[in-house]
Amino acid sequence: MRERVLLADADPVERAHLEATLADAGYEVVTADNAATLIRAAEEHRPSVILLAAEFGGRADQPAELAGTNIGGSGQALCRHIKASPPLRATSVILICGRGEPLLPTAGSDGRPDEVLVRPLHPPEVAIRLAAMQRIQHYASEVVQSSKMDSLTGTFNNSYLIERLRHEVLRAARYGRCVAIVLIDLDGFATLNTREGATVGDLVLREVARALTSRLRGVDLVARSGPDEFSIVLPETSLLVARPVAERLRLSIAGLSHLSVGDERRRLQITASLGIAGLPHPEVNDVPDLLRCARTALARARDGGGDRSILY
Repeated sequence: MRERVLLADADPVERAHLEATLADAGYEVVTADNAATLIRAAEEHRPSVILLAAEFGGRADQPAELAGTNIGGSGQALCRHIKASPPLRATSVILICGRGEPLLPTAGSDGRPDEVLVRPLHPPEVAIRLAAMQRIQHYASEVVQSSKMDSLTGTFNNSYLIERLRHEVLRAARYGRCVAIVLIDLDGFATLNTREGATVGDLVLREVARALTSRLRGVDLVARSGPDEFSIVLPETSLLVARPVAERLRLSIAGLSHLSVGDERRRLQITASLGIAGLPHPEVNDVPDLLRCARTALARARDGGGDRSILY
């Protein structure tokens, strides 16, 4: 999929020249010739980068959000508007200005462009600046993503689990929807890890994570919430439906009886205890309530001998 660039330049000659340069470099180019079109295109197409001329726009075509401002519909004012808009603030903005053209100060750094290109424009420089901007975005995205992930299993980590649970519980409570959580504890994992070694233990965790992920919907969340514990968040899922889902997960874990360790094939007995809780429920009002109920159900499953799922 090609990277998308939004080009906002009122000069038809410069706009056509830049559009051809970007298309030759492999970008998908969306153009805007006035301020209102720019805002609509940015919200609709969600480009990775906006190339914005400093003199772009005017009072006659400025969006309603800029009406009454002292600066009018200038490119810099539009840049501040983009950076202040929650859906667009992560979009990179490269401002195109003339040599010696003053850049107006902004209140803090949030409203400033991410980069500035000075005329006369040179096509190779434009392509290099865009590529550099996208590398920065890619690295930033990797950092954000890695902060949410468990490096061993490739599932989400516990901090992101809590963040997502807060969102799902709030949404379920506010709109009268359902949400369920399944806590999964691997039976006797500490003993297995000691007996077979950490290499086999890590392999078991990765295989369990793969088995869980492959049997869930794309909207469901799988997180490693402890050394030998996984948590599953099931949005829009009632307790009536969550119980058979948990049973399928339990059976998929129990089916992991043969694992390859290098060239060696190991036969292992892997089972799990599962605790299920959810909303709506008279005892659940927030995330701590939900986790408390799920942990109570999990303890009952463990106390009952393991390899079973219990509904709170």
